Amino acid sequence: MNKITFYITILCAISVGTGLYGINPGGVISNYCNIPEHDTIQERQLLYNGIIWTNRYHRIEGDQFLFSGFFMPGTVSINGKTFQNVRIKYDILEDEIITPVNIENILQLNREMVDSFSISFEDKIYRFIHFRNDTLKDLAGYANLLYKGNTSFYVKHIKTISPSFTSKSDGNFVQNDVMFLVKDLQAYPFKGTKSLFRVLGADKNEIRNFIRKNKVRITKKNPESFVPVIRFYDHIRP
Repeated sequence: MNKITFYITILCAISVGTGLYGINPGGVISNYCNIPEHDTIQERQLLYNGIIWTNRYHRIEGDQFLFSGFFMPGTVSINGKTFQNVRIKYDILEDEIITPVNIENILQLNREMVDSFSISFEDKIYRFIHFRNDTLKDLAGYANLLYKGNTSFYVKHIKTISPSFTSKSDGNFVQNDVMFLVKDLQAYPFKGTKSLFRVLGADKNEIRNFIRKNKVRITKKNPESFVPVIRFYDHIRP
């Protein structure tokens, strides 16, 4: 066990054994240490493998996270083991997952060990797959899975910093998502209907007739609106 993992394990042991400040007010510890009653600390050592996280962007307007700056309930799969009821935030600037260890410490998970994770936000579950650098050309890191069949559809959520120097801030976060179609073991980025048709290489008239007949509304502002079209393509694909 490395020093960071040992340190985090001890912190959680103290919190679970005594509660915050010597008490356990209604199970509040689970909001910080992510340890359900049926799991042992030893079983969770695999989850707590990473480094202590610090926010380096205090002077940037907004935040670097997807959906919310608050911790959200989710699951994390590490080396084939899935951990339930983990409170996480997804930093889409750095492409990293963070989770609270206790009331004072936040951990950045070891991305190389993470297979996938999910986030529950506004009564909807979003699933993310980790693509290693040698898996697919042009698609690496965490990607949001929207559809999986013979063809798969992912969205890569990305934030960048737009510099704007004032006395109060050094810029603001800007989100720009990229859609990917994965077929025949290759990832193809696309921006809208025209570029999607080029990637599909299918009968455009047949797909257009499907869109018109079913009154499918497609917009790049809502990547999920492309799902019916991709599902139809899978149905007619030779």
